[in-house]
This record gives sequence, C-alpha cells and structure tokens, in this order.
Amino acid sequence: MLINRELYMNKIRPFIGNRKLKILTGIRRSGKSSILELIKKELKEKNTDTNQFLSLDFEDMRYAELCNGENLYKKLLTWNKETSDLVYFFLDEIQNVQNWESCIASILSERKCDIYITASSMSVFSPELDMLLKKDYHTFMIYPFSFQEFSQLYLASFPETSSKEIFTKYLFFGGIPYLEKYRFENELCTRSLRDLSIIIQLKDILSNSKVRDVRFLETIIRYLFANAGISFTATSLSKYFKENKRIVSAEKILQYLTYCEKSFLFYRIHRRDIGSMKQLTTGDKFYPADHGMREACLQANNIKSIHTALENIVFIELLRREYHVTSGTSPTKTIDFIAEKGKEKIYIQVNYLLTSSEALNREIRSFSGLKDHYPKYIVTLDEANLSTNGIRHKNIRDFLLMKEWM
Repeated sequence: MLINRELYMNKIRPFIGNRKLKILTGIRRSGKSSILELIKKELKEKNTDTNQFLSLDFEDMRYAELCNGENLYKKLLTWNKETSDLVYFFLDEIQNVQNWESCIASILSERKCDIYITASSMSVFSPELDMLLKKDYHTFMIYPFSFQEFSQLYLASFPETSSKEIFTKYLFFGGIPYLEKYRFENELCTRSLRDLSIIIQLKDILSNSKVRDVRFLETIIRYLFANAGISFTATSLSKYFKENKRIVSAEKILQYLTYCEKSFLFYRIHRRDIGSMKQLTTGDKFYPADHGMREACLQANNIKSIHTALENIVFIELLRREYHVTSGTSPTKTIDFIAEKGKEKIYIQVNYLLTSSEALNREIRSFSGLKDHYPKYIVTLDEANLSTNGIRHKNIRDFLLMKEWM
C-alpha cells in the first residue's frame, strides 16, 4: 500500500521539474522508492505523459550492465531522444553505479531532464559530486515510518484497532514500511528485520568501506544496539573490549563507528554542558535509525529495552522534523534531548512510566537551572496528564501526533 508521506512531499514538491539533481537518502528499506512513486503519481495527476518516465533499479539484475557510468550515460542520453518534452529519470540505489557522478553531471547539461536518485549510503556525497555539480543539488533524508504513518498503514489492514494498540505494534516492529506485506506477524517480521541488518552490513557498509574485520563490525553493531542512548568514548570502548579479551584500538573503533553512520544504520548525538551549553568533544550517544530492527536483533523485551525504544522513537521523530538534536549533561543530571530549529528550542525527557511522585520529581529536576523559558516536556507511556509548574507532560502517542511542540 502506498502511504502518502506528505512530510517529505511538502519538501520535494517545490523542486519537481527544476532540472537540478534530487538525492533521496536514508537507511535501506525506509521507503525511498515509494517516495519516487509518489512523485510519479503527482506528475500523472498533472497530466504528465508516463512515456516521459524512465525508472531504473540498480539492484535489479536486468540493469546490471548499466551499473557502469559510461553505459548509463549512453542509455540516458539516447532514451526517448525524439521528444522535446522534459523527461524524468528515477534512478534507484545509484551507489551501485561506478562513476555515476560524471554520468549524471553530463546528462544534466546535455538533456532537458529532471533526475531523482536514491542512495542507502552516505558515500554518494563525494568531493567529485560537489566538484561536478558545484554543490548545486537538493538532498532529502528519508526515515522509516513515523507513528502517524505507521498508524495509517496499520489501520488500512486492521481498521478497528485503537491508537494504544497500534502504538504497541509500532513499539515492537518499528517503522520499516515493507513489514506490511507480512501483515505484522511477529516471527516473520522479526526474521525480516534481522535479515535487513545483515543486508545493510553487506551492501551498505562492507561494499562502501575498507572494512577488513567483519566479525568486529558485527560486534560493534550489536554493541550499539545493546547500548543505544548510552554515552561512551572510543577509549572507554577499547578498554571494555580489552577486558573481554579483545585488543582493539580507539582509532579502529572510531573508524567502524563512522562506517555505521555512513550506512544510516545509526545516528550520532553529541552532548553539551547544561550550564554553559557548550558542545562536549567526547561521550557521544548513538541511536538506531529504526528501533524495530534493534528489538528484533536483541529480543530483550524488558522495561529497560522499552525505555530505550521510547527514547529512540522520540529522537528519530526530532530528526524527521529537521531539528538539530543534542543531549544535555552536568555532574548531577542529564537532559535526554535539546532540540533546536531556527529560533525554536525544546527540552525533552523520556521515561517509561512515572510510577511515583519521586519519579516525576526526578524528571522535573533535570530541567532545574535552565535559564530560558523554552518548552520543557516529559514524555512517557502514562495516560494521565501530570503536567506541573510549566513543565508539560505528554503521553508519547499524543506527543508524536502533535503538529507543533512550541
């Protein structure tokens, strides 16, 4: 089922037809190809002839010979050459094409065309691309389904389900769109998400990096899943591995962390001092791009794991809405997320449940000492509204569905 992902279409729509390269990036299976279909759908609704569309998927063996920049250039140059209309090229997983940058730059200068490409690796953003296109292209980060999008999809199959029940499914499965084809059956979805983790390692990390120690890559990925949202340094991680009879340098750890980021499997969040608001240079945290993949790989299913999943969901929602996100720290307290966009700023604490007044007061104390009056949220699974003293408490479902947080 094709969900209308208006959050992304609102960003892409103004650039349709402007003859500059559009790059859709994000973790594999986040729905980038579906966004291409939505773009085609809008063009069709404007009476654009579908004969002006050429779609190529470079993970499809039928197009294997086009995974070469020279061959692809010849194909795009000669395809439908007789038309005087604007042609539209939709090129999926472009990172599989050697020397694609030169090909695309040439086609943009030689044909009356509008080009959309998708990529599951940050490796597409190369100095060569910037040089050839003078950084004159548009980039759109595509994330797995938000809770709102997941709800649309789930209700289409199970229309009588309550919002609370849907969130429980979202908490367990995450937002990878193609799980719909398994009708959200536990075993099939879990196996599929585990397989996706392996595919990302093989196709988006190993094939686009200089990884030599595959076993250590698997170890790092599992560590990041297990310790999502926990601050660490490469040096502390090196000591941890040493205690577990494995000698790994901090430099190698940093390198492999970067590989994981470039595949969009994980996102890094920097810390800042709560008092001075200066960014700290060590102790970053990492969150998976999709919490469902983490749940499938770890199968923890305990309160700590649920708490981490809730944090993960909120963090990715902040990125989805284009906030710059850091976490706050001091010797006595932490703030999970400090989110900024333009003149907006919000502070967010995430917890599982506020089981006592002490639990509520502990979260409130995290905001003490802040000298500004930007919104402060505590987000939990509680159904009751426990807002107090200007600090807003929200059930996570309500928080995720809010259009504005300011």
